[in-house]
This record gives sequence, C-alpha cells and structure tokens, in this order.
Amino acid sequence: AIVSKKPFIFISFFEDFLNLKNEFMICIKENRISKDIYAFFNFGWNYESYERVIFVKQELVKLRLLIKNIRIIFFCNSSIELNNFRKIGENCIFCSQNAFLRESRYFITRQRKIYDAIYLARITPFKRHELALDIPRLLLIGSYSQKEQNYAKGILDKFKNNATHIEKVRGIFMFRYINQAKVGLGLSEEEGAMYAATEYGLCGVPLVTTRNKGGREQSLSPDYVKVIETDYPTPQNVAEAVEHVSEQNFSPAIIRNSTIQVLKQHRNRFEELMRNIYTESNEGKESDLRRAI
Repeated sequence: AIVSKKPFIFISFFEDFLNLKNEFMICIKENRISKDIYAFFNFGWNYESYERVIFVKQELVKLRLLIKNIRIIFFCNSSIELNNFRKIGENCIFCSQNAFLRESRYFITRQRKIYDAIYLARITPFKRHELALDIPRLLLIGSYSQKEQNYAKGILDKFKNNATHIEKVRGIFMFRYINQAKVGLGLSEEEGAMYAATEYGLCGVPLVTTRNKGGREQSLSPDYVKVIETDYPTPQNVAEAVEHVSEQNFSPAIIRNSTIQVLKQHRNRFEELMRNIYTESNEGKESDLRRAI
C-alpha cells in the first residue's frame, strides 16, 4: 500500500516486494512525486535466525543499487528481530504486523463456550495440529492446499472423535466462532506474528502457545498468555495448559482491553515514525499526515 505520496512512503511485506519487484518499480515510478522514497517492510515469516538476517542484508545491497534515495525501515514482530536488525545497522522499529488489525471487526459475545479450545490455522505440517489431539472439545478452522490434501486428510482423520473442522469462515464472522472457545491455540515452532493470536485476544480469549520464533505472544498482554515451557511439547502438555487456563475464568472484557492497549503501543511507534519522517522531509501537510496515520 502507498501510505503517503508526499513524502512518498509505501509499506509491504519484504517477501512480497522481492517476488513482485517489477510491479513495485512501476508503481513507484507512476506515483512518486517526492525526492526520497521511504520503504516500510514487515515480515510474513520470522527473521530471528542469523542466516535469514544475512539473506536480507544481501538483498538490500541489490535494492539500494536499483532504487536511489530509498530509505528503508523494518517493522519487527519480535524483540529478537529488532536486535538482529540493529546489529546489522538497519533502521527498524518494534511494530507488530498484528497492530494493523481492526479491533472493530472483533467482538465479545455472550455465546456459550462449546469448545475447550480453537485453533485458527491452515492445515500444514509447520502448524503442528497433532499437539492438540488430547483436547476433548476442539474447533479447527483452516483450509489446505491441493498439494497437501493427503496430509490434511490424514490429520483430520486423527481428530474425528474430538474436533469439529470448518474449512473457511468469512473474516467478518470469525469473532462468532472464536467466542465459542475458552482458549485459543498457537502451536507452530516458528512462523511470523500469527494474526490469529491477536484475533483471539480481541475476542477476549486467552492464548496457549508453544515456545516459538515469530513473536506471536508479543502483541498480547503476558497476563493472558500461557507459554508451554519446553522445547519438545506433547499433546498432554497442551491439553493440561488449556485446562489450566480455562480454570482461571479470565474476564473477556479485560483480555480484549489489554490486547488493545498492547496494540496501541505498537501503533504509537508507527505514528511517531510517521511524524518524524514528515518533519525530516519537510514535505506534506499536517492533514496529509493525519490521513496517512
């Protein structure tokens, strides 16, 4: 998306930019009306490992040769990512991709809690659905690719006695399903920030998560996140954590409000960055800035 034309600012997942570089170049050429180009990059996967950060560094060398006067700022989903990019001398802020979710699309309802837990995740190996096998009443929401059809059918067959599976739910109705569960799950060992973790929180549902790379719990209040503290979690570990969190009877309203407060911290960093750029560039009006924010 083009955030601002004067100064010229765009935001994109870094991976999308690399895959669609020609299309981006055309868009920049057609819309650029200011001297400098500010690129905000966030990540669809985590960059907590040394190898991935070095890959980004190599790609930036090519990018800076391709686009003159480009100013790059990375939006990091975790404190580890933030430190990694600081170490290689890149501009970065701690601003989770989940901060841009609209809380107005998520509500707390008075629905009866039908499920012990919900796992909102596409059915693919890295999501580790099998760790939820010991949860008595489970709701699984997620589709799967044609290439992984056999894998998905095998996983779903294992859950035929304890889970309900829904392949797709329209985004505007997702809150209805999240509200039917006592706990939300995040079971991958690594990924990105995982939008679903924050969606649970905005619906007043606490999170049970395995240790992970990606920062999904860093867009939530730690008071309502249970991290399973082992590198080798089992279905029993997950089921016990779900039961423990369920017994706490947390207030959904407090969970939602605390989630919004954490998101505001990330959004405030974004707004401060925008104000600094407008001041530094000496371009654009205050009204332009307000629209961009």
